[in-house]
Amino acid sequence: MVASPQPTPGQADQRVRGPQARVQVNLERALDAVVEVLAPDGWAGLSFSSVSRSSGLSTRAVHNRFGDRSAMASAAFTSRSCAALLGSLTEVLVAAGLLDRDPLDTTTQGVPAPTASSRFAQAVFMRPTRVDPWERVRAAVRDASAQSLERLPGAPSLRTAPDPGQPGPGTRKELASLALWQSLQQLTTALDSVSLADAAIHLEDLREAGPSAEWLEIALDAFHRPSPALKAAVELLIVSQFDEQLAAAIQECVSPTVAAWCTPASSGPSPETAARRAYLLSIALGLVLVHDRLGAPNLDLSDEVLALAAAIQVDRKPVPLPADRAAYIEADIPFGTGDEALDRLLQATVDLVALRGFDGATTSAIARAAGCSEALIFARYPTKMALFLDASRRQQAVAYRNYDEYQTSIRTTHGMGIADALALREVQRPEASLQRSTYLEQVRLSWHDEELRASLALEFDAFVADATAADPDWAPANSPSSLHMSIALGQGISLLPTLAPSVWALPYDVITIPLAEASDPG
Repeated sequence: MVASPQPTPGQADQRVRGPQARVQVNLERALDAVVEVLAPDGWAGLSFSSVSRSSGLSTRAVHNRFGDRSAMASAAFTSRSCAALLGSLTEVLVAAGLLDRDPLDTTTQGVPAPTASSRFAQAVFMRPTRVDPWERVRAAVRDASAQSLERLPGAPSLRTAPDPGQPGPGTRKELASLALWQSLQQLTTALDSVSLADAAIHLEDLREAGPSAEWLEIALDAFHRPSPALKAAVELLIVSQFDEQLAAAIQECVSPTVAAWCTPASSGPSPETAARRAYLLSIALGLVLVHDRLGAPNLDLSDEVLALAAAIQVDRKPVPLPADRAAYIEADIPFGTGDEALDRLLQATVDLVALRGFDGATTSAIARAAGCSEALIFARYPTKMALFLDASRRQQAVAYRNYDEYQTSIRTTHGMGIADALALREVQRPEASLQRSTYLEQVRLSWHDEELRASLALEFDAFVADATAADPDWAPANSPSSLHMSIALGQGISLLPTLAPSVWALPYDVITIPLAEASDPG
């Protein structure tokens, strides 16, 4: 019997590494697919089958790797979204001069700095206020190209690729037309690459020069027009309120760093610095929450960021805040439909969603909490989403009215800066956690449900119209960009406590008063 040749040590290692490498590649593909699914389709769209389709792997392979949806989401957050979120938040704080990227600073250890070729360079390239030195070259190329193509028969336009369903070019002129079109496409692509590289150099120059309003605008633009990884990160932050496994991953990955940034300590930030950081982080997170508002990507936020950067630099000490509580935040919602059974049903819907999330709040549980039958629910509403939509619409209308009354009473006595600081404190209090959960679920679900998004937008537009009628000088209504930043702050302050629960106690007046004074010098 002839003995089989034994593999050399190198060959044996290769045999081991080969399958392991394939396993690792498949894992990376699956994790990328989780982000690709979450960004457009959200938590409800995340499943073994959707990840399988996106990754090109079998459903069994995905299932064997992760076990359940929570495990998939937790792994993707840890390996993909965590770095994107922390790196982007760090960039915002450093750009504002509120954080040093010091290797000895434990709050920035392990936090990746976004590279010049990353989303931040694209932010320079894309933002509305940028003057692109290469745009004149591109315009000249487009004009000359259009004139050349017009002289050639059957030539495609610069914006339209040749139709593959049509017969191919036959004559010399037609062949020349196609060759010219292809060359022009290559040239415009090359010019875009040059422009992006120029933007990357500009960004590095800004970083070397130190904190500035322009750098801060670029850093916030990554949230204003978020990448899929950032959108997925914020989606999972909201879902983590109802999923213990996901909450544990976020607690391990992100929360300690953000909490350290925003927690005053003898060896850490002062209360004033912590408050400014928390305010700015709330805006950043809020910009992701409102990124899908109509026209949002095209808004020019430069004036708002300039005012924010200036207010951050104001050296102001905290003042004692009034003890006025926003009691309406913790109270049951006075739906006032005139039908007690319907009021109970709407309240039960809001309460259960706050505790379990939309997916976990079953219609049977809602019916039990409301003291009615599921049949009664479906006699009034065709779906659970229709019920939640009606409850959300009514709840938002009441919340806006209560907020306006509370703000007006504080503003009349203490001024806008104090009123804004109190609003942040009251929304972020631990006692308001259920109300924040409901609100964030409304926002998250509205990303993926057009009817809910439109309904909530109508309620907000009605609130803005009423506020403007009562006070024509209401600052947020002065421009679409100012209003957008106000909405972002209003939503972001609800999300930040998910990462740093103690931020409610910070002296936000050190930033809200300078901002109020800047918007109303008189």
